[in-house]
Order: sequence, then C-alpha cells, then structure tokens
Amino acid sequence: MALQMRIRRLILPAVLLLLAVAFALIAHDVLSIFSTEEMMLDHEDREHIAEFMIWLASAFLVIRLVDIFILHGIVEQAMGSPPPRILSGLVALAIWILTLALALPIVFGQSTAGLLAASSVGLGVLGFSLSRVIADVFYSVALVFERPFDIGDWVMTADGQEGQVKEVSWRTTTLVTINDTTIVIPNSKVGGDTLTNFNRPHVSFYRSLSFTLPFSVTAYRAERLLLSSIEEVPESASLPLKPFVSIKGLSNDGVEWALFFGVPDYATQWSIKTRIHRAILRNLFYADIDVAQRRMNVTMQRPQSGNLDEETGWLRRVALFEGLSDNERTWLAGQAREQLRFSGEPIVQQGEPGSSLFVVKEGVLDVTIKGEDGTIREVGQIRAGHVFGEMSLLTGAPRGATVTPAVDTLVAEITKEDIEPLFRDHPELIEDIGAMLAERQSETSARMQRAAVKIKTDESGALVDRIRNFFRL
Repeated sequence: MALQMRIRRLILPAVLLLLAVAFALIAHDVLSIFSTEEMMLDHEDREHIAEFMIWLASAFLVIRLVDIFILHGIVEQAMGSPPPRILSGLVALAIWILTLALALPIVFGQSTAGLLAASSVGLGVLGFSLSRVIADVFYSVALVFERPFDIGDWVMTADGQEGQVKEVSWRTTTLVTINDTTIVIPNSKVGGDTLTNFNRPHVSFYRSLSFTLPFSVTAYRAERLLLSSIEEVPESASLPLKPFVSIKGLSNDGVEWALFFGVPDYATQWSIKTRIHRAILRNLFYADIDVAQRRMNVTMQRPQSGNLDEETGWLRRVALFEGLSDNERTWLAGQAREQLRFSGEPIVQQGEPGSSLFVVKEGVLDVTIKGEDGTIREVGQIRAGHVFGEMSLLTGAPRGATVTPAVDTLVAEITKEDIEPLFRDHPELIEDIGAMLAERQSETSARMQRAAVKIKTDESGALVDRIRNFFRL
C-alpha cells in the first residue's frame, strides 16, 4: 500500500480522536448550552460521555493502524497476496468487542457479566432463528485461518460449480466462471463440502481425453498416435507433467483409450484441449483409422474424390506427387520402404549427403538447424502427412537440417532409384515438381528467416535444370 494512501486512511480516525479529546476539555460548556434545566447532566455524567467518546475514537484509530501496518503490511508480505476482506472485518470486530468490554466497567462502572446474563435468553432465540447465517459466519472464520484457497484461485465445489475466487465475505464466497458469470455460494457449503483447488499444489495440472479405437490398432501404434498429438501443442509438451496413455477398457466398438496431458493453468485448458483434439483427429485421419466414440459423436468422413485405401492413401496426400496417376502412385507406394524410427534418434543429420525423401505417416518430428556460430535452433515441426528431404531426393543436395522424432514415428522412405523410372517415362512431371519445389523452398526460407537462419533459394527454372542434371535426363 502506497505511503500516501496510508496517510489518507489515517486522517479520519485521527481527526475524530482529536475532536473527542477537545470535546472532553469543553464538555461542560457545550452540554450547558444545549441542555435544559430538567435535562442538565451532572459533572460526572459529562466526564463519562467524554471518556467513552475517546475510547471509541481510539478504537477506530487502532483498527485503521492494524489494518494498514499489520494486515496490509506484515501479513500481506507473509501471504504474498492481500488478506481477504473478512479478516479485516474479524479484526475490527474483535477490537470493538474488546473496547466495549474495557470501556463499560472503567468508564461507567458497569459489569459486562450482568449484561451478558440478561441478554442470554434473547441471544439464544436469535441464534436459533439465524443458525444458517451464524454457520456461514463461523465457516468464513475457518476459511480465513485454514486458507484452502486464495483470492484468484480456480476451484470446483462438490456439486461441480467451477470458477475463480473473487471475494470471501461474512456469509458468502463469490466465484466468477470461465464464461464470466458470477456464482455466490454460502460459506457453510464451501467449507463443509469437498473443494477442488486447481491452483494447488501447482498451477499446472493434468487433464484427459478419451477415444475408442478399433481392435485392429495395436497398443504401440495407439500410444504413438496419441502421444504425437501432444508434441504438436508446445504449451502442453513443454510442461514437466509428461503425457501418458492408458487403456480404460474394452467395448463392442473397440479399445477405450485415455490420454492424460498437462495444462499450464485452468484458464487455458479449453483451448489446449481443443488443439489436442484436432491434432488427434488429424493424426488418425492420415493413419486411415476411423474413430467410434459415442460420447464424442465423431465420424471420420473420407474425401469423395478418390479411394484412399490404406496402401496408397498416404501417398495421395503428398502434394509433390499430385501429378501421378493412380497406377503410378500405386507402383511408387510399393517401392517405398516403411520404417519405424524411435524418439530421440535423428533420421537425417544436417550437412550429410542424401538422395531420398521421407513421408511422415504417423508421429511428429522436431527440425533443428546449427547456425554458423554453432548454436542449435529448433525451427519447426513435421507432422503426419508432411514430407522432408525433397531437395536431397530431387537434386542430391546435402541435408539442410537435422530431423529427429519427438515420439516414435512411422515414415516411408522414397529414394532416387524409386522415382527415376517415373521421370524417364514422364519427363513433363519435372516441370510441375520444380515449380512446386520452388514454392516450398520460398516458404521454408521465410520460416527460417523468422528463426534468424538464412538458406539459399532457387528459381523454378533453375530447380528444373538441377533435377534434370541429377537424374541425367
């Protein structure tokens, strides 16, 4: 709390105390002016009134001092956040009660025990009628001292109400949901039922998704497909909460899988969950796997333009080979060699010679480049349905980057010897592939520049000449 604000909050109680002291000094004259002969107070009564006013003003000043220098000073530093308003109210109430307990016997000579005994019956009746309100107040005290949550924490009550704690008052706790609506819950319900705090012990926590995959999908393949989707969402993949999968059970539709992944905080979990959903559906699509999940009502629709059978469907989606006929595509798919490459083991290394291309069928790979200063930078990722190594396949250029599987990945390798017969029978393909390769090279160059890495680019005509020379056409 700023010093200027603290001084401003002390002005009112200080002024009231000065007025009370001044009133005590001139109480006789003031009361003489405004009192009639019948209502004239004796000297002792005037002193009692003046002293009692000083007690009240002093209590007000003490409350402000405690609130400013202890609650919003020492306590706030120890807690790391402003203390709840109810704590200030409890402290103020305790000071007022203590002040009355001391002032009544000292100033007026009245015993507080007699006052409490006389009002015990009335308090009992009032307490019975206000039992719910009193329970809320007592639970509010418990919430202050036990601190199951702080202001700003995201919590969920026993009946499934979720929201961010905005305020704890004498009777209620106020939550604001992710949809920006307000929920007001009695403190007796908050303190008396089970409460889930998403901010403890850490702000990040696990969430899960469920999918049902056919029995034909092996456990190893299912794990590879599901875990690779996490690598496509850096906000989750970079957390210390490592993703894992488990089998929930078996049904008539297939094997029920659960994917557990970390989210950095409560507020971002929905967008991350959606992106992981999309990545899973995309990976399953490129793997030619249908999903049967009644709870999600997911249906994979196949394109109507052609038959994407398991043998050649993956190759049809590669833009580089769009000009091939169905028979040529089938022949090339038969020449390709499918490989399972393990996480952390590079498939290609920057600078090494090569003459083959890889199509990613399942999984995700990290792309890194070593700069002239020796610094290794991660410049992107390659997902299912994408290719890498096309420059080496078509021109014999050294590998431009190091490509390493982030999870176990299934790739198909196509070599120069595999594609050379197609070029000899259809040399016109080189023109289309050269133009497409120049466009991809331009896009890659722009991406590398954002990562502060420079690469050489060629015009379409120059690439066509390089392809013809490499294949000796």
